[in-house]
Amino acid sequence: MSGLTAFGGEVEAVFLDVGGVFHLPSHALVTAALRRAGFEADPDLLDRAHYAGVAALTVWPVGDDGIWTAYERAYVESLGAPAGSVPSAIAELDATFRGPGVWSRQAPGSLDALRRLQDSGVILAIVSNSDGTLEGRLRDEGICQVGAGRGVPM
Repeated sequence: MSGLTAFGGEVEAVFLDVGGVFHLPSHALVTAALRRAGFEADPDLLDRAHYAGVAALTVWPVGDDGIWTAYERAYVESLGAPAGSVPSAIAELDATFRGPGVWSRQAPGSLDALRRLQDSGVILAIVSNSDGTLEGRLRDEGICQVGAGRGVPM
């Protein structure tokens, strides 16, 4: 029994994505991409920009290109990019997000929240469309692993 309820019933399991939940985009890589596009972003606003990008994903066009373009446009616009630099900023972000190491910053508070979920007794699972290295990364970072370890067991 988890004691957690939603939609009028008890929550038995929680499935968590990694991108945006445990890992956020690298400030260094994103800042460099925006700089190549001629735009200097305030690093303190980059996490907020990520969530603005996610909030823009209200329509899911066929293929990843439309999804990422909507995300990237909202990302740079939320940072206050001048209209003239938005297309080049989108192009630079697109190239950066397709490369390695972008989703590498641990989201603040995510591990504490995961431990609170574990303490509630719900079954926990990770789902992701990652590059196949995620299980080892989460284990090495002490976030979670299959079975016992220093992170939360999944």
